[in-house]
Amino acid sequence: MNSFHRQSIVNRHPSTPSQLVLPPDEYFSRGQDVIAANRLAISADPLIEIEHPDWTIRYASLEGSSEVTNVGNLYNGFMAEVLSDPALNIDDASNWTSYNFYTKSVANRQRNRGYAAVGPVARTIVSAKAATIIITSSNAGAEVGSYTPRLYNSELMFQSWRDTCIADEAVGAGYQVSNLKYIIRGPIKNQGTYHTIEDVLEAQGFSFDEIDRGVQTTFSSTDANPALFTLLMGTDIGRPVARMCTDHPQSLGAKQVGKIHVWSCIPGSDGDGVMVFELE
Repeated sequence: MNSFHRQSIVNRHPSTPSQLVLPPDEYFSRGQDVIAANRLAISADPLIEIEHPDWTIRYASLEGSSEVTNVGNLYNGFMAEVLSDPALNIDDASNWTSYNFYTKSVANRQRNRGYAAVGPVARTIVSAKAATIIITSSNAGAEVGSYTPRLYNSELMFQSWRDTCIADEAVGAGYQVSNLKYIIRGPIKNQGTYHTIEDVLEAQGFSFDEIDRGVQTTFSSTDANPALFTLLMGTDIGRPVARMCTDHPQSLGAKQVGKIHVWSCIPGSDGDGVMVFELE
């Protein structure tokens, strides 16, 4: 992992946040920190919930919080394979709701003319029935405006999940905020995260050719080599999931990430790979 090639692609001063690439030892250290913070939060007595402003103060979902059909068609149809994986078996026929978080500074520009050029801070697709959040994109560069405090991806994830669970039909069906089980992230365009995926897969014995063609495997906090799990948790994709669990131990039922399911590529996509964080 600390080969000359791996060190040569380190990029500490990228032009965009998605191009940040750190050395493996820094991702490992960051992973240790977020895992420790999460464990501390869920073992506290009493559990302490961190309150954040409601997302509607700073953001607008321009296309509305709308229903999504055929969620399996995401990623050129590859999402159906992810959801149906025997280790997950997520019901893709569940009711799914999409959220597109644009800052109001962007949304108020002539009521959205040209907003697509800036894009949303994050996009989520959520199903209370499937106990799943899907994050299809995030872009810190779209955080335009400073009149109210920004919310991190961890909080946008949580609040879209919370709002879906407290919708009338979800309440009637008995779905609870504490039921959250899976957080799916992809396509992964964050370069540091993808290089870390390559690192951990290489450490498991996969060749670069195999990784490029596409492999799927699972990492667990209880593996014989838990350092690989810790590396993934320290990435820019892993840390928000841990932070969400750390900030909301009461609401989520004192959860932490137990497994990370990884696909190294998405056929036909300009993004690389999918990560599924399984909570326990």
